Formats: sequence, structure tokens, C-alpha cells
Amino acid sequence: ANGCEVFLVDDANCGACGNVCPDGQACRLDENMVPRCMCPPDKTYCESWCMNGVCSGRCVDLTSDNYNCGACGVACYVPARNAISVCNYGTCVMDCNDGRADCNNSQSDGCEVNTDSDPRNCGGCGIVCDAVAGQACVAGRCVVEPCDQDAGSGEVAR
Repeated sequence: ANGCEVFLVDDANCGACGNVCPDGQACRLDENMVPRCMCPPDKTYCESWCMNGVCSGRCVDLTSDNYNCGACGVACYVPARNAISVCNYGTCVMDCNDGRADCNNSQSDGCEVNTDSDPRNCGGCGIVCDAVAGQACVAGRCVVEPCDQDAGSGEVAR
């Protein structure tokens, strides 16, 4: 009889009359424009878009979200060869692909070392294979080529 007197994007009436949001959460429009109690204490509400003063968004973890790293709207992009960009504790960093490493600590050349085959950085930066002992770096491990089965058996054919 009195019309639509209750705004349903309200912490006391979230999506329905009397639907109260729990402590630490707020009524917000999700990305589908549905009012929901959102964002537990370890998450932050980041707006995805706004139109005519009405905004929608989602809850994110600012310490690990690649599109909201450290703050809403900060997307990680670290241009580096043989690596991807990741959000690590709210900071965009370079994460080397498997079998690669940044041994000179310079993002300008990316993850320049192949730790699967580099005998000076075998399996990780600074792990050196013993060339004198005949070691090679194979699949990230210093190994010696196996001897032939017949070699060195000490038996003499009669």
C-alpha cells in the first residue's frame, strides 16, 4: 500500500527485507547486479564497473589477486621472458617458468638461465656441476654418464 519503502542494498535489508549482513560484511551488488552480503574480513570489495552511481564488484584478496594486487584495479604485468607475473603479498613480481631462473637478479632479461641444462646453475642458481669428474647437468641434476656394462668388469675372455 505504501509502495517500495525499503532500499534492498542495505546492510539491514540485503536483497530482502530483514536480511541483515553479518558483522564485518556489507551489502553490495555482485558482478551480476544481485545484492549480497559480501567480503569477509580477509577480502576487499573492488568495484568492477559503475553506471549512474550504481556500482557492482567482487571480493578479492589484495595480497594474491593478479588483477587487484595491493589495491583495487592494480593489475600485474611484469614483461619478462620465460616468466609470468604474479601478485605476491600485494606486490607484482616475476615468477620464472619451471626449469628457468633469474640468476643475475635483473628483470630486464627475464629468467635467463635454463636450470635443467646449465652446468653452472644446475637445478638452481649457483649450483655448479663438477666438470673434472665428468658431470653434466641433466634435468636439473648433476650426473655422470653411466659406464658401459662390459667396461671395467675385470674379466678376461678365455
